[in-house]
Amino acid sequence: MIIVIDSKYVINGLTTHLTEWEDKGWTEVKNAIFFKRAAYLLRKRSAMTSFRWVKGHNGNIGNEQSNILAKQGAMKDRDDVLPLDVPKEFDIQGAKLSLLSQATAYKGIKEHKPPTTRESTKRNIKLTMETILNYMGYRETEAVIWQGLRRASICLRISQFLYKTMHSTQKIGQYWDHILGYQDHQTYHPCRRTESMEHILIMCKETPTRLIWQMAREIWPEQTYKWPEISIGLVLGCRTITSPKEIAHPNEQQADRDRRTRNTKGPTHLMQIIITESAHLLWVLCYERVIREKRHSRCHRC
Repeated sequence: MIIVIDSKYVINGLTTHLTEWEDKGWTEVKNAIFFKRAAYLLRKRSAMTSFRWVKGHNGNIGNEQSNILAKQGAMKDRDDVLPLDVPKEFDIQGAKLSLLSQATAYKGIKEHKPPTTRESTKRNIKLTMETILNYMGYRETEAVIWQGLRRASICLRISQFLYKTMHSTQKIGQYWDHILGYQDHQTYHPCRRTESMEHILIMCKETPTRLIWQMAREIWPEQTYKWPEISIGLVLGCRTITSPKEIAHPNEQQADRDRRTRNTKGPTHLMQIIITESAHLLWVLCYERVIREKRHSRCHRC
């Protein structure tokens, strides 16, 4: 049997790294349950199994069709029930003591603890997926959204800010409700409403929010690409969006338009930088005002 696949990670996992992963008890191995099941299915075969790598998204019919099916599976409302059991004689338990360090043991213990899910995180992920669907025309997976938050194309402080915003862990709003002497911090007095990240970044009608997004729009090349409608979902998901929407010019030749459409890497990166830097600046101003109780001067443009 020859398995044709575009993932060197899977091929190396089932060949080069398999013994190493088993020796350390599958600690810190992503998708371990699937690798263990695949290794069992391959080992119980009496015939030889070979792997052949093909380049992804390169016109290979089988590869393109498998990508379509994988996308459809990822978008299902309910996961398919997959048989992931491994018989005892094939299921190697624990790690080799000669390879076990204190750090590896600690990580293995943490992996066996049940994961916790925050309801606010689930709401933010759902909102981000809906925003990407409205903007790009297709639904993105949760895994891709999380991967976008960790991309190195934008600085670390922005990634940390977006990650905390996705989990709703900033010290705003109801966070101050039960802290004696600081209850008034939960309300933004000019707007007379409980503060939230959506209010700080998008909905607030005060000068900082209005001015910063106005300046961001002035930087954007609006004569070529449409400035998106800013929302909290777009801020969280903009690093997943692949290209900004273009403005059609009636006198532009089709060949020039096609060439410009293909070269959207620069505009995409620019849009990500403008949106995330603007949002982070608004959060910094809010932090200085609420936590450090600093009063900002009015801008000459206001």
